[in-house]
Amino acid sequence: AEPRWHITILSTLTGDEVDLEVSPTTRLEDVFKTIADVLKLNLDDVGMGYRLVHPGGAKEYGVMHFNKTLAELGIRDGDRLQLIVRPEGGRCSL
Repeated sequence: AEPRWHITILSTLTGDEVDLEVSPTTRLEDVFKTIADVLKLNLDDVGMGYRLVHPGGAKEYGVMHFNKTLAELGIRDGDRLQLIVRPEGGRCSL
């Protein structure tokens, strides 16, 4: 059986904390889906500008990392991550 990890996500938008039980092989996309479900966020929006950030901002994870596992990304049991919104750059709508 896989080890069970607990990570905490703090939403900077709502101030909510979400405690998740995950495994090292959980994909980042699944973490985002769960957060979106719990916080009632639109997953399309989540994919666009939302990021998970390690405290201190050393590492940042977004849609480009969705196929990676938590272990591959260096996320570990007990980690606390912040959910932030960082709009994609380079897009311009007229």
